[in-house]
Amino acid sequence: MKVPPTLDLSLVSGRLGSRVQLATPLCVESSSGSRTRWRHLVTDGAQRWIVRQPRSAAALDRLIAENALLIQLAESPIPVPVPLVSVDPADATAFDVVTYVEGHRVLDHLPLALPRTAATRHDLSAALVDVLVRLHAMDPLEVGLDPATAPPLEVLVAGWDRRWRAAGIESAEVDELLRRLYASLPPACPAGIVHGAFHLRNLVFALDDPSRVAAVLGWEFATVGDPLCDLGLLLALWVEDDAEPVTAWLPWTALTRDDGFFSRSTVTHEYMVCSQRNLRQVEWYVGLGYLSLAVFAAEEATPSSVGAIKGMAAQALARAGHSGIQGLTG
Repeated sequence: MKVPPTLDLSLVSGRLGSRVQLATPLCVESSSGSRTRWRHLVTDGAQRWIVRQPRSAAALDRLIAENALLIQLAESPIPVPVPLVSVDPADATAFDVVTYVEGHRVLDHLPLALPRTAATRHDLSAALVDVLVRLHAMDPLEVGLDPATAPPLEVLVAGWDRRWRAAGIESAEVDELLRRLYASLPPACPAGIVHGAFHLRNLVFALDDPSRVAAVLGWEFATVGDPLCDLGLLLALWVEDDAEPVTAWLPWTALTRDDGFFSRSTVTHEYMVCSQRNLRQVEWYVGLGYLSLAVFAAEEATPSSVGAIKGMAAQALARAGHSGIQGLTG
């Protein structure tokens, strides 16, 4: 990973200090990065915040949109990091600042502070489903999103199709998955808020009660659309077997195979019961989730990611073959 850019702490302090009382000058505790942004954990010795810097013009646009969405969500039932400093796009070192939410992060394994029991894993699973249902129950208008702008599912598939072709990798399995998704488009449903990357690693569980989500992170690709797209991706990442191809690329996905975590069918059932949504077409959305993973893997273009593409698409086709959905079964 490239060295992160120098952070102008005096500029951050000036903007943040207009919102909160700083005990001492800020310092950077740690920095990390993704393909689209840098994240700096800063502190004044008493409190912590996250400073986020985009790595491209497109990433800047997404950061501005995400910041605006988080401001709206901060007043909603969905717990999120609270923006304290908004992005100034005119600033060459554009950044925003959000609150750092203390809590348990489930990354590659359960945090050491949590009991490594089936009951703990059950509670984490239940909390995950609960917050996803609550998010999807919200009216997009409450957070400034216009339901009329939700793209049809055919447009979503076409977008992934274009990105797949642009990645320049060939896979008969992915081509067949695309064909089946086009041939079995579900009917339109009311638009909702789509997180875009909803999974265990993007949740913070409360320190005093790990059965409660303290914050939902990772809103970079949030939009308005069909909420079941979130469920489909979640299920594609929800591993039940050591041999599932996605684990070779994203080893952290293997965590959910451990005793106590919900099975895929239990995640689906609990979501259906709590949301009262019709999930007869859920396997189509799982197929879409696998397609998006195949595209991300192709774009990452590492040996492990490319090596997982065929297996992930083949798994999607096998699930589709048992779905009973006309056009998706083959």
